Order: sequence, then C-alpha cells, then structure tokens
Amino acid sequence: MKCQRRCMSRGFYPLTVIALFASFVALGSGCASPVPGSANSLSSRSGKQMQVSLTFRNPVNPNYHYFFLINNSNNASGPWPQPVGSPVSGQTYGNGIATGSDNKSGGFTDFILYSNQQYAGAAPSNNFALYHVTNGTDANIYTNFVANGAPIQTSISTDGRTITFVIDLAQLYPSPTSQASAVNQALHTRWMQVNVVATNTVPTESQTGIIKEFDSLGDDSNGVGNYLLVDLNQQSYANNDGQTATITCSEPANDDVFVTPINSSAQDPQLDLVNWSVQIAITG
Repeated sequence: MKCQRRCMSRGFYPLTVIALFASFVALGSGCASPVPGSANSLSSRSGKQMQVSLTFRNPVNPNYHYFFLINNSNNASGPWPQPVGSPVSGQTYGNGIATGSDNKSGGFTDFILYSNQQYAGAAPSNNFALYHVTNGTDANIYTNFVANGAPIQTSISTDGRTITFVIDLAQLYPSPTSQASAVNQALHTRWMQVNVVATNTVPTESQTGIIKEFDSLGDDSNGVGNYLLVDLNQQSYANNDGQTATITCSEPANDDVFVTPINSSAQDPQLDLVNWSVQIAITG
C-alpha cells in the first residue's frame, strides 16, 4: 500500500488554464506572465533550467491532477515524495497527494500542477501552475502551499498525451532577501528528489467510498513506485535510459496505475505514465 500520513486536507479550488512550449522541443510556445519574486521575468532568472516531459498512455484529462513534486533539498540523502492513497473512516491522509519517505516530512518543497482545478491564489498558465511550500512548514498540510506563478514555458502535444514544462531554478526560491540571492541559491543547488503523482482525485479528510487511482515514477503495480534523485550537474535523465539513477524509476510496459480500494475499478490509462524525461540546461 502507498505510504499514507495523517494531517489536514480540504481539497481544490477551481481555476482554468493551458499553454504551448518551445525552446527545448518544437511543440509550440507560450510564456507565463511575470509574477513578483518568481523568476518569470528574464531579468530575475538564473539561466539554470529544468525541462520535464511526461507522456501518458492516453490523452491527459484536465479534470485530473498531474503533479511534478520537487524536494529542493540540495542533499543527495534527503527524503523524497511518495504518493498517498484514499482515506478511510476516521482517518485523514495528509494533503491527498504525497508524503515524505522518512515518515516525518511531507517530502517536497515545491510542485508543478497540470489541472483545470488549482489551489487558491494560483496564477496558472494553460492549466500549469507552480507552488512552493512555505519555508519551515509541513508539506502534509495543504494550507501551507503558496501559489508561485507558473513555469516559464509549457506545452501539450497534439495527441494530448505529453505535457512539457520548463522552470528556472530561481523560481524555487520565491521569497529571497533579494532576487540576486535567489539566483545565487539556484546556481549553487545540486541535488533534488523528484516524483510524479498523476491521480484522479485529491481526497478531503475522513472521506470514504472514494476510488482513488494514481501512478508515480517506476512500477506502481504494488502501490509503491519510486522516485528520481536528480544531480543538477548532470545534463539529462530519461525513462529506460539505462543509467543507474533511473533503473528503478523507469516505467513498465504494462498499465501500472494503482487503485484504492484495491481492485475496486479498472485502471485509467489517462493516468498511466509511460515515458518521461528530465533535462537540465544552462541558458545564456
């Protein structure tokens, strides 16, 4: 069973959006509007960027929730985010998304969400929004999520199966003493733990009778999945690329969407992650 953790969670606030991305891939282009402190303007970027591409078995459903979770730990041994399942009677299961592998932390500091349902305060670009967990607070509690603009570039493929976005790493430091400080921290960050959580629902506390489906990096058929340790000094990672870091988080050929309660429904191919890549680039 997926790691599950108690704390408060109340759900989503509706909002709409979708964009087209260029730069790294020729899929179209779109830029988010500048947001104070978020590195969305050229003058506030570090130039150290991460491009993420996620491909699903069937076209993505904007009514679902596609999270890319980041633990900006700068520590190769830091905890990583693990998906959580549905709550059962009398219990709550955190933010309804993920919790930390250490069973203490929430396991992430930031996330990008693709969905037409976003948290309060979001300023999404084409259904993509960026969030930061308030420094020093518990990511298991959704009220600690702070909207932080949107990725600097986004896209969805013509067949609807692949979503792609780019963030500048300075966006992960949204409240610096100065933007120069955010840029400096971004340029000196080396290690991150990342994971994908694609899910049909983000449960509220003490709900029962919910069928929750989810997929993350690696084989989720046992309800566990895996995560990727990103060395930002390395240029790229890709599904099934044979690297030691990616072997356990590569996707199986079968549909490995996990469903709770177990065997309660068929696996939804709109949530089945089949291919992914994470690329690091330094721009001029």
